[in-house]
Amino acid sequence: MQPITQVSRHMWLEYEIPNVAERLGLGAKLNKPPAPVYLADVLAFLEHLRARGLASLEAGAALAGLGGLALLEVLRLAWGKVDLKHGLIEVSGEVKNQYETG
Repeated sequence: MQPITQVSRHMWLEYEIPNVAERLGLGAKLNKPPAPVYLADVLAFLEHLRARGLASLEAGAALAGLGGLALLEVLRLAWGKVDLKHGLIEVSGEVKNQYETG
């Protein structure tokens, strides 16, 4: 349902088309907390990506696994918001549930 509600809200904001999904009663609370991710598994996955020539995906995968970013947060990353000198990364966008607030 999330893609439908997102598109409905976007169309309302951008084109003033009625937001038909606005009152569907969908909450942001997850039924259960996300499963833990272990360092050894993240490192093994990064090695897997590199071995298959997918090194361009390593940064996003490392941030997701080591920094606890969700997939949609990784997709919102932009290199213009990365400061390697100070070790800062900004993920802009809307927080969807209590687990994303830290």
